[in-house]
Amino acid sequence: MKIRVGFIINYNLDKWLGITYYYQNLFNTILDQKENNIEIVILTDNHFTNEESNKFNGIEIIRSNLFNRKLSRWKTYLKLIEIFLFGKNKKIENFLIKNKIDILSHTSILGKKSKIPSIKYIPDFQELYYPEYFNWKLIIKRKLMLWWAIKHSNKIILYSKSIKNDMDKVFRTSKEKVCYLPYCTNINNNIKLLTSDDLRKKFNIENDFFYLPNHFWKHKNHITVYKAVDLIKKKYNKKILLITTGEKNDYRNPTYNGDLENFIIDNKLNNNIKHLGIVSMNEVYSLIKHSKAVINPSYFEGWGTSVEHARYFNKHVIASNIDIHLEQNKFHISQNINSEHSKKFCHYFNPKDHEELANLIFRISALDDKLEKENISFYVDNHKKIVREFYLNYLSIIRSII
Repeated sequence: MKIRVGFIINYNLDKWLGITYYYQNLFNTILDQKENNIEIVILTDNHFTNEESNKFNGIEIIRSNLFNRKLSRWKTYLKLIEIFLFGKNKKIENFLIKNKIDILSHTSILGKKSKIPSIKYIPDFQELYYPEYFNWKLIIKRKLMLWWAIKHSNKIILYSKSIKNDMDKVFRTSKEKVCYLPYCTNINNNIKLLTSDDLRKKFNIENDFFYLPNHFWKHKNHITVYKAVDLIKKKYNKKILLITTGEKNDYRNPTYNGDLENFIIDNKLNNNIKHLGIVSMNEVYSLIKHSKAVINPSYFEGWGTSVEHARYFNKHVIASNIDIHLEQNKFHISQNINSEHSKKFCHYFNPKDHEELANLIFRISALDDKLEKENISFYVDNHKKIVREFYLNYLSIIRSII
C-alpha cells in the first residue's frame, strides 16, 4: 500500500511563487516515479481556486475550514494553546485519520502526542544575517516557529548542513532530529520549451542575454548586477543584455524597487536591462536554456534553485560566493553529479563587488557557444537517476518516521 502524505497548502500561490514552484517540483518528482510508494494529498481551505488547483494536476485535493488561511488570530492562538496543553490538535488529528493520511509533511501543527506524525520543512534562517529585513515581531515569531518544530515535529527537513549550523545558533538541535533533502530539479521531458526564435519574438529579445530569475527582494541583490552591467557599458563600450523575471515587490523594503528603476533611468540602461514580469515555468526554463549564463547574486539562499536549473541545461552559472552556493557545488562534485560542469561552468564572486562580477560577465559574453555544449548530454542522460535518488531519500525519511 502507498503511504498517504498530506501537505497543507493554504496560501496565495501567486504571491509566494518560490514556495509554489518548490511544491510543484517535489510533487512532479514523486508522480514521475514508475515505482512510487507515495500518494500525495493536498489539504487546503475553501478559498483554494480552480486556477490554483490546476497547478497541481493529478493530485488529490481535500478542502476543509480546518485549514482556513483567513483564520482569525484568536482562533489560531486557541489551536496553539490546545497543542501546548494537550500535545495535539484533536480535530485535525481526527480529520486526518478519517481521510487516511499517514503522515503530514512540511508542517508541524499536530503536536508531539498526535497519532499522525509530522515533518517540518525549514528553508533558511535569513533573519540571522539580515535582521534589518524583519521587524522584531517577525523575528520572535520565527524563533518560536523553530522551537515549536523542535518540540512537536518528528523530524525537521533542511537543505544542507550549513543551514543546520544556522539553526544551532538559534536553538541547538540533536543530529537525530534533522534530515537533509538537497533540492533536485525535476524538469519534465514532455514540457514544451520555446525555441530561441519564439522566445525572442515573444519578449522582443534582440541579442544574447544573461538571465537573472530572482524575485525583487533586497537580499536578492539585483543592484550589484545592475552596477556590473553599467560598468561593462562604460568601461568596455559593450552592450550586455540582462533579462529579469519575477514579482517586483519587496514588502519589507517598499522603496527598493523604485531605487532600482531610478538606477536604470539615471544610467540610461533601458536597452541593457529588460524585465519580463512573472512568466510561466516553461518560459523560465526556455530563458535559461537560451541564455549565455544564469546569474544568482543573492546575499542569502536556502538552496539555489536557479543554479540547479542552469546545471540541468549545462549553462554557465555566475553565483555569489556565499556558503550555500559553494556547498551546493561541492555536493554535486562529491556525488559525481555532472562534476565537470561544477568545475568548468560555475563561477563565483563577492556579492558586494560589482567589478568582479562585471569581469566575469564580460569574459563569459565573449565565449564561443560551442564551449557551453561540452558534455551537455551528461546531466540530462543521468537526470532520471538523480531524481530517483532524491525521491528515495525523501521516501526513506518518511519510512523512518512511520
